[in-house]
Amino acid sequence: MAELKVITMGGITYKQVQKRTARRLYIAGTKVFCVGNNANPYYMGFGGFSEIKEDFEKFLNEFLYYLPVELGKYAHFYIISE
Repeated sequence: MAELKVITMGGITYKQVQKRTARRLYIAGTKVFCVGNNANPYYMGFGGFSEIKEDFEKFLNEFLYYLPVELGKYAHFYIISE
């Protein structure tokens, strides 16, 4: 299994989690963010993470439908690391 990433941006550390973990944490009330798998968070033009604020599956389906091909075909999930 591939190693999960830890990203620090603007003084905030984000930890990558798997989809099933992201779903479980979202249901528990944790803020979960997602981004396309090919997006580079360190690129100056990076628009930021998308916070999941509605139904998890509905958000994910819409996110993937409108995700540009250049940013990937699936989502990576992140939470704020303690």
